[in-house]
Amino acid sequence: AVVDLGGNVLTFGAKPDVVASGVNPGLNYGHLVLHSGTVGAALTAAVLDVPAIAVSVAWGDPSHFDTAAALAARALDWVAVPSSPPRVVNLNVPNVPLAAVLGVRDAGPARFNEEWKAETRPGELALEYVGRLRDVEPGTDLAWVHDGYAAVTVLTGVGTSTPAPGLADAVAQVLS
Repeated sequence: AVVDLGGNVLTFGAKPDVVASGVNPGLNYGHLVLHSGTVGAALTAAVLDVPAIAVSVAWGDPSHFDTAAALAARALDWVAVPSSPPRVVNLNVPNVPLAAVLGVRDAGPARFNEEWKAETRPGELALEYVGRLRDVEPGTDLAWVHDGYAAVTVLTGVGTSTPAPGLADAVAQVLS
C-alpha cells in the first residue's frame, strides 16, 4: 500500500488481495457499524480498492472466536472476487461452537432499538440503559444471530453521491 502524508510517500509492501478485520468480541449489527473500528477497517480497505470482511462474535464466556474465524475463512473467496466497487461484508456470528451454528443468512441491518437515559451532573455525563424500544425485526442481522444463525450483510461505504437539486443553493443562502 502507498500512503501520501503531505507529499511524503511511504510504501508498506504489495497491495493485499483482501482484508479480514476481526474477530471482534461483541456484535457489530445495525447502527453499530457506524461506531465500529472493525467495520471501519473493512470500509477503509474498500476506499483503497481492496475487498474486505469485518467479523464479529456475540459476547459470551467462553468466547468462540474459532467459530467466527472458520466462517470468515469460507467467506473470503466470495469477498475477494474482483468487483467495482470492491465487496465489503459484515459477518456477525453467535457465540457457540461451530457445530451449533444453525446456518448462515443474508441479513439487513437491524434498526436502532435501544432507549438510553442521560443524566448530567457538574463535570460528568451518566448514561443508563433503559431497554429495547421494540422487538427485534425478523430478517435483520441481530435477529438471525439471536436465532442461532450467522448473519452476512453486504455494506456500501463512501462512494459517489447523487446530486441534491437546490440543497447547495439553500445552504449557501447563509452566506448572503
